Formats: sequence, C-alpha cells, structure tokens
Amino acid sequence: MNDIMTCCVESRRNALLGAVNPNDKDMLGVVDGFTEKLKEFASTCTDVTDFETKFATSNLATEYADLYTRAMNYGTVEEKEPTVGEEIRDEFVDDVNHAVRRKARQEAYDQVRDIPGVGKVVEAKQMFDLFGRFRKKKDD
Repeated sequence: MNDIMTCCVESRRNALLGAVNPNDKDMLGVVDGFTEKLKEFASTCTDVTDFETKFATSNLATEYADLYTRAMNYGTVEEKEPTVGEEIRDEFVDDVNHAVRRKARQEAYDQVRDIPGVGKVVEAKQMFDLFGRFRKKKDD
C-alpha cells in the first residue's frame, strides 16, 4: 500500500471519527475495526484508481456509508409533541410577556408626553398621522 492509498484510508477514518461521539467507546472500536478492514482491502489494490474503483463497488462502501450514518445520528433528539400543560404554560407566559411589554410601552409613552414641549410634538404627530389616514386613497 503506497502513501496515497494510506491517505485515502486515513481520510475515510478521520471522516468517521469526526462524526462519532468521542465518549462512545464501542463505536470508536467499530471505526478502528473498519479501518483495519479498509487497510487490508487497500493492500490488495495496485494503485489509487484501482482502490477507488473496487471500493465503490464493494460491500465496504455500503458498510462505510452505514457507519457514517450511524455515527452522525448519535446527537439527534426526537422531537416530541408538547403536552397540554406545556401548551397552557407557554400560552400563559406569552400573555404575561405581552401585557408587561404593553404596560411598559404605555408608561414610557406617558412619561414622554409629560415632558414640556415634547408632549405637544407627540400630539401634533398623532394628529398628522390621523389626517394622513383620511387623505390616503384606496386602490380600486
């Protein structure tokens, strides 16, 4: 086995190791076992082209894809539907957050209106916006 084929074997090994959970010792052992099989397979090939051609049609390619898929799925978590209690809780929290934000906006608005001179500007802007709504033509 030459250096280029060793590089091909190691790149596949590194791809698997990059996907495997580092705490899963069993899966790390499976990857090492697969790497040994791949090295034995590579030793029967004459060059990289021969290796890649034979690998693509061999059972090792399927095993590699399966291992990679298994390794990638270690971190996936199944989504579960929220319970009725969780939905009620979330709805309540959203309602409270909305009420608190609305109250805070109203307080800030009232404080701005109480500033001498600024309150008149705010009222003038409101009147301008109100008349602007009446002036807009509806599209037919």
